[in-house]
Amino acid sequence: MHVEGETSVARARDEVFNYIARAEQLPQYVTEFAWVKKLSDGDPGPGTEYAYKMERGQTEGTFEWTEFETPSRLAWRGPPVKSGPDSLAPAGWWELSDEGLPPMSNS
Repeated sequence: MHVEGETSVARARDEVFNYIARAEQLPQYVTEFAWVKKLSDGDPGPGTEYAYKMERGQTEGTFEWTEFETPSRLAWRGPPVKSGPDSLAPAGWWELSDEGLPPMSNS
């Protein structure tokens, strides 16, 4: 399955990046997650690993940041997990841009 979406957030791109890079916050804005826990030590970065449990079906698995380009791109991938009669391999990315934001003023 391939899903795409677009969201506008009235915040600076680096602020949004720093928020979503802490994947343990995913259940706050992606309601399909029951919980997400950070497994790696230190600040988020390439290779940071997370465990998760989905709300529906109670599927559990892991994923890690495979791309971490502050403040423009985050990508993740995880091993396949059983989901109903099939399995799925979690993978995806976010691309952040300043498109649609008014220019910053220094006055």
